[in-house]
Amino acid sequence: MPPASESSRVSESATAYPYATVRIASPMDLGAVRHVAATTWHATYRGLLSGEAIDTFLGRAYSDYSLLGSLNGGGLWVLEVDGRVVGYMRLSVQGEIGHLDALYILPAAQGLGHGRRMWESAHQWFAARGAREVRLNVAVGNERARAFYRHLGFEERGAARGTLLGEPLEERVCVRPLLQEYLF
Repeated sequence: MPPASESSRVSESATAYPYATVRIASPMDLGAVRHVAATTWHATYRGLLSGEAIDTFLGRAYSDYSLLGSLNGGGLWVLEVDGRVVGYMRLSVQGEIGHLDALYILPAAQGLGHGRRMWESAHQWFAARGAREVRLNVAVGNERARAFYRHLGFEERGAARGTLLGEPLEERVCVRPLLQEYLF
């Protein structure tokens, strides 16, 4: 029997182990985060941005300096299935506003409930830091992500028109209030 491709192994592992681990990233995870970022950015933004813009952005946004900054704040998390990082998210808080700066899962591991599992961890992280709502931007052409965030209770409340390395990129600003638990 020929060896399974990398993408089929991820899918099989994700299906066989539905209780993946979501944890704060360590410096040892940075290479895996870069791999997931490159794979998912090319799959997600192909047709919306040029390959050159994607590669340049990835080089800047996923430099050691940038990733270590996220690590230091406890805002870089990974999704691990069968000992392998297949997703990550970047979180930050400014005042009472939480920001879901990134949430990406390898294409072969999508659609298995991992995104919801990651959101649940993010929700707890934001709530523990006093966030009253969470905001994120999602590209207009990224319909799968837009549907995912709507399913999690995010509402699209505005547009953000900008550029990424000189290329136009239209996004929607999504907001989700966090219910605060009150003790009586």
